[in-house]
Amino acid sequence: MWIKTLDDLLINLSQVETLELVSSVSGTRLVPGFETSELEPDYYEIIANLPSGQQHPLFANESAELVRKVFDAIAVFTKAHTILEDLANERVLSTEDALKPPRE
Repeated sequence: MWIKTLDDLLINLSQVETLELVSSVSGTRLVPGFETSELEPDYYEIIANLPSGQQHPLFANESAELVRKVFDAIAVFTKAHTILEDLANERVLSTEDALKPPRE
């Protein structure tokens, strides 16, 4: 199954080694002497890690709950659909598609 990343690439989820939930603090809030772990995150991201070491953002939002829902939806979606079905239908997954319940 193919998915469009936030950096405008299409990647095949079968080639993704891991999906990671990451909390991020914007660079404008960083203060010398403070650890980023001491600051509230500005936003949360889902990152796809490829075997090559490349990382691609799939989704980002200020709401940790929404990012977790998208993460879980991507997991369910990838279980419910085979790669062959997606290739046959030439379907590209967007985050909007991931939030929809899977077809039966």
